[in-house]
Amino acid sequence: MRHVPFFRWVLTLGLVLFACAVGLYAGLDLPETRQIDLTVLAGKPDGSCRVRWSDPY
Repeated sequence: MRHVPFFRWVLTLGLVLFACAVGLYAGLDLPETRQIDLTVLAGKPDGSCRVRWSDPY
């Protein structure tokens, strides 16, 4: 009877699936991963403020 390297196949399949998931996630353009540049110009004691922002997208 020959030994079947079951653990090696499971590990290989897991690494392939993980690499595919990372590749798909890196290729997606999700809005929650976007960031804008925000600068506070002036603040008041009541909590209101003036800001400047730019959206690089």
